[in-house]
Amino acid sequence: MDLLIKADNTRASLQPDVEDKTYSLEKLKELVGGYVEAVKIPGTKYLLLVNEDGRLKGLHINPAASSLADQVIVGDAVVCSPDRLN
Repeated sequence: MDLLIKADNTRASLQPDVEDKTYSLEKLKELVGGYVEAVKIPGTKYLLLVNEDGRLKGLHINPAASSLADQVIVGDAVVCSPDRLN
C-alpha cells in the first residue's frame, strides 16, 4: 500500500488508478502539487516523491517525510516502491 504524507502531518492511503498498478506522471504531479522529484528512503527500496520546486515555492516542511528521508522535505510527499512508477 502506498501513502500520501501531507505537510500538515495528515496521511492517506493511495491506490494506483490504472490497470497496470502504476501511477501516471499526471497523477503524481497532482498529488505533490507540481513537478516530481524522487528521493530514496535510506535503507529501503521505497521512494518519496516530492515537489521538485517545493523550496522555491516556500512550501512548509513535512516533518514525517523529512524523518523518513533523513533530510528536509517540504510539501506533500508520496511513499511508494519504484515499481509503481509508470
